[in-house]
Amino acid sequence: MPRAVVRVIDAYWTVGGQRVSSCKVGDVVTAHIILHAEGSSVEGPLTIRVRKDLAFMPDKDLQVENQYISIGEGQNREITVTFRPDEPSSSSLRGYFVELEGIVSWTMPENYPPRLQVYAASPVQGTLVVESAWWTVNGRVVTSAIVGQVVTAHVRVKAVGGNVQEVVQVRVRRDLALQPDTDLVANSFNVKLENGQSMELTVTFTASEKSGLSFRGYFLEVDFLNSQRTWTMENSYPPRLKVEG
Repeated sequence: MPRAVVRVIDAYWTVGGQRVSSCKVGDVVTAHIILHAEGSSVEGPLTIRVRKDLAFMPDKDLQVENQYISIGEGQNREITVTFRPDEPSSSSLRGYFVELEGIVSWTMPENYPPRLQVYAASPVQGTLVVESAWWTVNGRVVTSAIVGQVVTAHVRVKAVGGNVQEVVQVRVRRDLALQPDTDLVANSFNVKLENGQSMELTVTFTASEKSGLSFRGYFLEVDFLNSQRTWTMENSYPPRLKVEG
């Protein structure tokens, strides 16, 4: 009876059903190994190891599976192992590879590819939102001011859904009845927050006009320049600021 020989005829990785040669930490990766039997049919145990390719120490198993394999003469058999890489490639960890022991002994070639390179996962990008906005005079919250008073506009922003890095412009605007609204003063801020963190932004100005038919009062507009979004204070008084004589 001819001696059975099992060969690896293909080996590759997939993420989401697509062939890849690299992925991100935490991706669900499937290692595919295609075996071919020559000479006669073969069956027996097979140990499949997904291993870390370490630079300065012995390679280390990430995942080990044991399967019992049966392959007819001249036939192919696909085996798969699914895992999540938990570290990115670096100077000490080159990447990941597959090793087989049992009815066939085989180690994936040392090149990249076919070995798998892994990149650090990008942090989830969040959104900066306006939590609240208000006015103060001499440290007291107000809904109206007197002509000539120094007013501070406050805007509290919060990172939602992930870390945020934004350029934020806070504008105090004149609410005009018969013509387009205009900016009175604007300040820009570089905001960097972790998910769930908040920051208060302030702009100080002098209330120089009395509210009337043509000039209703002041309101706030916040531009998120990186993400090209704008928040506008609700069109009512309050929260917009009236100015009395």
